[in-house]
Amino acid sequence: MPSLTIRRATPEDEAVVAEICRSALLPADRGDMAGLGRLLWHTDGVIGFVAERDGAIVGAVFGTVTHEFEGTVTAAVTLIAVAPGHSRRGIGTKLLAELESAVCERGATEVWSGGGQPRFWWSGVDEKCPAVIAFFEKAGYLKDDVAPNMRVALADADLGAREVGTTAIRRLVPSEWPAFREWMDQTWENQWGEEVTTTLDRTPVSCFVAVRDGAYIGFSAYDTNRRALFGPMGSSPQAREHGLGSELLRFCLRDYVDQGLTECEIGWAGPVDFYTKVMGAVVSRRFIRLKKEL
Repeated sequence: MPSLTIRRATPEDEAVVAEICRSALLPADRGDMAGLGRLLWHTDGVIGFVAERDGAIVGAVFGTVTHEFEGTVTAAVTLIAVAPGHSRRGIGTKLLAELESAVCERGATEVWSGGGQPRFWWSGVDEKCPAVIAFFEKAGYLKDDVAPNMRVALADADLGAREVGTTAIRRLVPSEWPAFREWMDQTWENQWGEEVTTTLDRTPVSCFVAVRDGAYIGFSAYDTNRRALFGPMGSSPQAREHGLGSELLRFCLRDYVDQGLTECEIGWAGPVDFYTKVMGAVVSRRFIRLKKEL
């Protein structure tokens, strides 16, 4: 059997890796292959490796390293895929070990099976993929929690506009980004600021802001990392429980209707009860989040 070689991924590998992904991913994850390509190949900080056998690429792994606000340096597996006909030969295991070594060299002390904010494609491993869950467990990962996605049927959703007191909700203007980002970082310690940056590249900008007395008090965003995925959304503590979140959500979903979509997905949804009550959303996918200490 030809020997296996693991090497750093290069831009020249993009087309082959995309074909492997099309074959390996669930149908629900093939709808924005351009977005996945942008995430893997055109985003700062992404680490990638490919596996070659007899000169052909047969697998790939990508990951990121992020500095959490508690001071812990955390890594995440963004994607791991092996070409059809090459699974169960230890290729994924070797790719994962290579990525773990690379993120460890960069100071990471733990690694997650997805969900590397601000750049991620999944929050974890889809529960419909027990073989992938078993793969991570065999590699020493332990189940930590479950992150749901929720689906909204836009034709049935209550998208009528409401007034929220003296609060004005409008689309984010690119020129105000520095001030908005400063507010984001002060309010959430850089939890969402970098992720929402991607909305500036959408046409129109896929982020709305809530402003009261000249100050930001909330925001909602969609299509940050992938198309037809709502989130994140947040409001200042003093502005909650006054219908602001519901109205911010409606602004984004009305954009989806204008784009001709009949449904959308709320990524990494929480709290679930809020979205069910406001939009009739139902849990559509559950992602198992697994973690390994390095």
